[in-house]
Amino acid sequence: DEFRAYPSLREGFEDYVNFLKGNARYDSVTKGGLTPEEYAGSLQDAGYATDPEYAEKIKGIVNSPRLNDLVGQLKFDSDEPI
Repeated sequence: DEFRAYPSLREGFEDYVNFLKGNARYDSVTKGGLTPEEYAGSLQDAGYATDPEYAEKIKGIVNSPRLNDLVGQLKFDSDEPI
């Protein structure tokens, strides 16, 4: 499949959310209340990715010190919610 390009990060996320909410196969993902790890597993279970290691890779990113440092910096640098 082709990849989409967006003029801003916000527009990319909005399209992603609309894609998931517009497809019944992702109902288990969009119900809310999931941890990031559960979310990744639910996406994979719903057939979102063809990589059999998709959920494990996402979990590794979510739990990485680098991402946690970046999120902490965003919280420190902005009054806006992230």
